[in-house]
Amino acid sequence: MGVREVSRRSGLTVPTTQNLLKTLAAEGFLHFDARGKKYTVGLAALLVAEAVDPVTCTRSFAHPFVERLQAETGATVVLVTLWQGKMIVADWCEPEHGLAVRACGRVLDNPFQMATGRALMAHHPELVPDDESVRTCLQQVRAAGVAITENIGNSGIFAVAAPVFDGGGQATLSLGCSTSLFQMDQAAKTRLAHAVQAMAEEMGRAMHPSHQHAGEPQC
Repeated sequence: MGVREVSRRSGLTVPTTQNLLKTLAAEGFLHFDARGKKYTVGLAALLVAEAVDPVTCTRSFAHPFVERLQAETGATVVLVTLWQGKMIVADWCEPEHGLAVRACGRVLDNPFQMATGRALMAHHPELVPDDESVRTCLQQVRAAGVAITENIGNSGIFAVAAPVFDGGGQATLSLGCSTSLFQMDQAAKTRLAHAVQAMAEEMGRAMHPSHQHAGEPQC
């Protein structure tokens, strides 16, 4: 927008509007196009918006745990969170070898097909469809404490995930590992499940307010 348009929409006088716009541009919150004499949103405003985005905040908190789990297991690690009724891949970490299982994308369109999706759905009845077989499966997940999927859609992938509970006892995150099914015997599957569950519990303890230092931001 130009100065006069901003003035008209804001109800401020033109000189006041111009002074404010120049100040915002000088601080990087706006960008001024000298040829078109128009202002657009600047980089600083975008960085502020990213800083308060809940997915970005979640990633900042969780990434050290995600990296550690990947280093311990050698598997692809995925972290899923709930935001506005959708399951979002908030973070992931992949091994460097050729058998890496890549994260499927930012939004999980069919979360029941993923172990991380099942681990969260088992603790959020509002996300469960009216399907008896799905409800039965999620009841088993809730009882076991972990969700396991094997070779879904002939993918050749073994995946295991566990919910992460916040200080209020709500399952707010889901932490999962996935790897090639052909690498896994039963003992290896059990070890991976225990590793995921242990890291999810550690993350939950770190999220609890009693474990935070004074002045430390809560995500």
